Amino acid sequence: MNKVFSCLLLLLSLLYVSCGNRKALTGGKEDVEKPTIVSIIPEQFSDLTGKNIEITFSKPIDRSSVYSGDGGIYIYPLITNKKFRWKDNVLTIEIDETLQVNQNYHLTVSQQVKDMRRNNLDKDYHFTFHTGTLLYGNISGTITYELEEDQNSPITLNVFSA
Repeated sequence: MNKVFSCLLLLLSLLYVSCGNRKALTGGKEDVEKPTIVSIIPEQFSDLTGKNIEITFSKPIDRSSVYSGDGGIYIYPLITNKKFRWKDNVLTIEIDETLQVNQNYHLTVSQQVKDMRRNNLDKDYHFTFHTGTLLYGNISGTITYELEEDQNSPITLNVFSA
């Protein structure tokens, strides 16, 4: 009886010690996929008069990353009377002012925008809309690189008036 009791006590001790291991929860693989912009309505180079802008992201977005700090969404020329409305992963920018006539409007969605897992947007997105007639312009010149290894790097050029 003493051996049975000893074996039972040893078994219970082993079970007690092995229960509740203090290890980090796995929860699956870490989400490192960067969100993208899947679609935008109206399409780029469309007339924006009397319309809202609807941006669909590939993943749910952390809304504070759009509003806080440097901000993640810029419109130039500035549209001051606008509201951001969210539904799942779709952002609607409601424009509550009369836009300038025959003006190009540039929308930038920067990499400051993050998803719910704090992954930044995969790149900066630039969209151009217009009211009235779409304005065109040309820029020409020579690009001089400070470092020779930068010569194969992509170039982004944005030109805005003061």
